[in-house]
Amino acid sequence: MLQLQLKKSLWPVYFLTLVLILPGLVPWTEVSSTTTRDELIYYAANSSGMVGLGLLVVSLVLGIRVISPFLTSDTQALLQWHRQLGKYGVGFVVLHPLLTRITYLEGYAWLWSLDFSNSLKARISLGRIAFWLYAVIWLSSVALRSRLKYRPWLYPHYLAYPMVLLALFHIEQIGSFTEAYLPISLLSLAAKVGVFTLLAVQLGLWAGIWKPRYEVKHIKHLSDEVFTLTLKPSGKNRKIEPGQYVYLQTRPFGEAHPYSVLHFDPNSKELSFAVTPIGRHSRALGKLEVGNRILLDGPYGVFTRESKAEVERVYYAGGVGITPFVDGVLQNPNNKHLFYSV
Repeated sequence: MLQLQLKKSLWPVYFLTLVLILPGLVPWTEVSSTTTRDELIYYAANSSGMVGLGLLVVSLVLGIRVISPFLTSDTQALLQWHRQLGKYGVGFVVLHPLLTRITYLEGYAWLWSLDFSNSLKARISLGRIAFWLYAVIWLSSVALRSRLKYRPWLYPHYLAYPMVLLALFHIEQIGSFTEAYLPISLLSLAAKVGVFTLLAVQLGLWAGIWKPRYEVKHIKHLSDEVFTLTLKPSGKNRKIEPGQYVYLQTRPFGEAHPYSVLHFDPNSKELSFAVTPIGRHSRALGKLEVGNRILLDGPYGVFTRESKAEVERVYYAGGVGITPFVDGVLQNPNNKHLFYSV
């Protein structure tokens, strides 16, 4: 069931969403008393396509963690909106090719056949490929999410960049409302530039550009199930609030995974983590040696609001899950009650 809970902290996100789906209303301005059934289907096909594309662009932006802090500090609410767009936006995306098929008086096979024999058919085929990529992303992130492990869920998301770009180039030179209205054409151009820019930013971050570098100062294996890792900055550093987390990357073009910060030293700017080596990335961290370099991305998270509360709080934690609580409990006299189970 669709449940939308609007929050004041997300007004920039709502504004972005509104701007990108407004072009979907333009086709309905053509409706008049003489509009035929076929014309209504054509308008609905264009409208659903533009709304669906707008929602895809918004979802792409919200899925980039380095962009989200510029939109809102409420990470949890932003992720919830991102999931809702992905879950319920599928209706507009699917409706567009189905209605377009009716407009062209084609069979269902038309939805899957690729044809690059001329410019029009090539643009339509780009849309088909974008739709297939979308189907893979939606199935892995929504329909099959509970059955997939982390990496089979994560990797299909990288298809979002070519998917959105193909969809944006698909709408050119096919006689759509995008070409007929200058504001929509400019918005489409801005979306292309924006997606290419985001792609460049993501590639730069993956390569380690703009990420502060830290050095392993200390690593101690407390048992077979947990070890502590202390990092010291090698130049630029980050200020971490109690309860926040960062992404650690052991090498350029390597995977980055999130870890809650166990302790942040405001004087030395050193970071400490408690890690359970149960996955590929966490096991690789456990094999690091003193002096090894590591890339850091963050901080993220709004659990800081809990740790700074002016009223007494009761915390429950288990195992290594205690890490985001430690600094918050030690630094705030109102955080007196912590129940912990190994």
